[in-house]
Amino acid sequence: LSTKILAYLKFVLGYAYDAYNLIQYDRPPLLPQIAAYEEENGIRGSMLAEGEVRAVIAEKYGEIYDSVIGNSEGAFAKLPGTFFKGTVLHEIRAEYAKAVKGCVSKEQCIQYLNESLESWVGLRSSQSVKCFLEDVISGQHPIEKYFNVADKEYFDKLNELYKDTGASYLTYVMQVCSMLSSATLTNSEASVTVAAAPSIPTSSSGKDREKKPNRFDL
Repeated sequence: LSTKILAYLKFVLGYAYDAYNLIQYDRPPLLPQIAAYEEENGIRGSMLAEGEVRAVIAEKYGEIYDSVIGNSEGAFAKLPGTFFKGTVLHEIRAEYAKAVKGCVSKEQCIQYLNESLESWVGLRSSQSVKCFLEDVISGQHPIEKYFNVADKEYFDKLNELYKDTGASYLTYVMQVCSMLSSATLTNSEASVTVAAAPSIPTSSSGKDREKKPNRFDL
């Protein structure tokens, strides 16, 4: 009983910490990573050793994703005054998937990765992910126009996270990664010029965050 109480206590504290940091600072969750470490090393009070706690982690971290960075219209990232997240949403979603991969279902992880890729493509085109990547692979979309060094790193990360999932986008991601490995890419900050955007006030903390423009809206 005491180990179960300890596991629940750690979950409650970690859940609150992770939810706050995801909303306020775009940071991926820590608790699922700690839980996986505990289980791997047989630490007393391991959260994943308790079936009830394991199920709660999967459920609640799915809820955090949906309510903060998910695709629903009511998600925090889509509320007025938080549009700055639009240009980094693909990175946040990929990091979230990486952090919770060992604690959520394979279907949940694939959902987060797919929505991450959809966000990335959405910054560049109105095409579907499948059509856009097919055009990249066929050469209709020049690599140098749509990718930079950071994008290569992002696709390498996606490729690693998609492995062994059987996801429908995996083949496309693998082919794009292969093309990027031999492409000459630039740093986006040096090669792309965008108009300055107005600052948007966000939280009651008084901080202002600047809306990040779509780097392809030139």
